[in-house]
Amino acid sequence: MVGQPRPLNQSAWMYQHLRAPNDSSENPRRLYLVLRIDKGDPYIHLHDVVNENYDGKQCLDRAGYPQREMLALPTIDIGATEYRIWIKRGNEPEPT
Repeated sequence: MVGQPRPLNQSAWMYQHLRAPNDSSENPRRLYLVLRIDKGDPYIHLHDVVNENYDGKQCLDRAGYPQREMLALPTIDIGATEYRIWIKRGNEPEPT
């Protein structure tokens, strides 16, 4: 996991939904990038990658990111390779 949930009032938070084609067994390949902008920092940072599975947006709530308190960015369609790259990135420890 890239980052751990933390209080949302310390930064501006948003999520980006990425949607890849279903796999050969018709399982969905969808994920959310949880992004943040810290006060005084002009850059957007990747905080977490949340695999949607069959949960829809509720996966954000379960991961500790209340979607009602976050800005929703538009959905982007991606390929299967890019989906795997994001999932792998989400399983890596956060750099120190």
